[in-house]
Amino acid sequence: MLEKLIAYYCAPALAGIKSSNIFSCYKDKCPDAKTEIQKLNKLLNKKDIYIETLCESAFNCVS
Repeated sequence: MLEKLIAYYCAPALAGIKSSNIFSCYKDKCPDAKTEIQKLNKLLNKKDIYIETLCESAFNCVS
């Protein structure tokens, strides 16, 4: 699931059009995101592509 989100939201950065991207996902949609990020980083860091978690929250913050 996370791979699809990255491909969709980060396509401009992966294509070299933008220098970076940011997107959010809900923990209930990607419960194993940390593990997936670790696996993807092992593959992508060799190509100077890095995925980082900027913020985590146990709550859905909607104002």
